[in-house]
Amino acid sequence: LGDAARAALTTTLADLAWDLLALDRVDEALDAAGRAAETAGVLVAGEAVAGEHLDAQFAAVTTLARVLLAQGEPAEAAEALGSLHDRYSSLRKPAGLEAALAVATLVQADASRALGDPSASERSLREFHALVTDLRASNPASALFADVPNLTYARDRARGVATRSPLPSPSWSNL
Repeated sequence: LGDAARAALTTTLADLAWDLLALDRVDEALDAAGRAAETAGVLVAGEAVAGEHLDAQFAAVTTLARVLLAQGEPAEAAEALGSLHDRYSSLRKPAGLEAALAVATLVQADASRALGDPSASERSLREFHALVTDLRASNPASALFADVPNLTYARDRARGVATRSPLPSPSWSNL
């Protein structure tokens, strides 16, 4: 596979794991998240430019951490997210990843809470809300999505997909 296909596979597997977790199929979610993280690792190892595939790495590692939390392994989740944040910082916090950072920061808040560190959890939650506020402020159509939950909004931005409008969908007769 080429890098573009590996990146697409990584994000697809991360999306699958997220969906499986929503269906409470934790073992299958762990398998998909593990495969996403493995594919992201291959991408990162072959990067021509450092940070070239950081978006795919964010998707994979954040999803893996979320699944690990669901399995009752908050220390492993926090460790995975810590290494992701370290890499992000070592690359001088490249622009364009604010939405992915927001999602990872919210999962970090959950990991900190599960580890019994409410102050770290609260700091992460404040950072998450600040990041989402900035994301919404940079979108001229953000008023249309005011009722969309912050996690959904940030995750859609990170994935590069359109956020479902809260407005009624037109019927076929109107088209």
